[in-house]
Amino acid sequence: MEDKHKERHVHLHRRLDELVADFIQYTQKLPSKTTVKELIDWSYEQSLAPDHPNHGA
Repeated sequence: MEDKHKERHVHLHRRLDELVADFIQYTQKLPSKTTVKELIDWSYEQSLAPDHPNHGA
């Protein structure tokens, strides 16, 4: 069970890295100058109506 839990966290961290990289690339905002709420709101909006070319890549 512990290995599955660790594996899941590794997977989530990779997806978070991908999300943050996307956010930086398309908003030009640094994480240190962004709130978690702003990132979540941006991500949600992208799930509804993506406005950048690698959505779904």
